[in-house]
Amino acid sequence: MMIRINGMSDDKLVSEIIGLHFMVEAERESMDHKRKHDPHIGLMVEWMIKGEIVNLVCSSLKSAPVEDFVSTVVCLIGLQLHVSGGFDRMKKIADMVDEKSMPAGEWLSVTWDEVGDWYH
Repeated sequence: MMIRINGMSDDKLVSEIIGLHFMVEAERESMDHKRKHDPHIGLMVEWMIKGEIVNLVCSSLKSAPVEDFVSTVVCLIGLQLHVSGGFDRMKKIADMVDEKSMPAGEWLSVTWDEVGDWYH
């Protein structure tokens, strides 16, 4: 999936970004549900507290392929916006996203950190 912003209306772009945010949230909820019902999670937390195999635990808890992919796509959208209209264009789209969905707006601001002139 590659979103090209040339010729796309601002409203359509905002809808696409909010849709991508919903995909990330769905994956997060699914992962949270699995963690709550996985008996190995308790063992992992116990190992973390003891200071053992921390890197293994952290990497196993952070396997979010949808979020990783979607974040990359959203960063590419931010870069295209920056090239086509600079920070002002990015800000306009971010404000529109935030107006329609505050959680999506907050996520977008964090995801765009250091994209073009954007700093969270």
